[in-house]
Amino acid sequence: LNLVLPTVPNGELTENNASAWESFAVDSAATSVTDDSSRVRAGAKSIKFVTASGIDTGLRFPAAPAAVWDLREKSYLSFWIYAINPSPVGFQGNQPAIILKTATGVFRYQPTVQMMVRDRWRLYHVPLQGGDHWTRTVAVGSPTLDDVFQIELHHDTAVWRIRLDRAR
Repeated sequence: LNLVLPTVPNGELTENNASAWESFAVDSAATSVTDDSSRVRAGAKSIKFVTASGIDTGLRFPAAPAAVWDLREKSYLSFWIYAINPSPVGFQGNQPAIILKTATGVFRYQPTVQMMVRDRWRLYHVPLQGGDHWTRTVAVGSPTLDDVFQIELHHDTAVWRIRLDRAR
């Protein structure tokens, strides 16, 4: 996301600002989000997410849905994920899922295939219009990309670290 926020330098969402994120698990299992310098793709820090849950978990940014992002001129949401998943089953379903919450509804982006990899960084490019192995659905209401106020990233792994880079 190419954000112009005074607290987010150059639109970077993960550089030493874990306190602006919220972590969750739908089964209310323990989750945490912290700044991490031990595994970084770019910059000095990444966001480290840890959960005790094995089902739908994730992160929200900003924690309070108060962003004002106009993404109409953007083509992709691009981000890196490093996933550690010790489960012998691996990931459940096609992951990761992205939710964009807007003033008028919610978009959900789901890959058409399992895209998560273990124990290495992977770059994801999610087309904001859908396509290229990503399905965009309207989950609620009549969303538009001109007033996005929050992003969520979902999947089912025990530990994952994420670094979101700017949309193109």
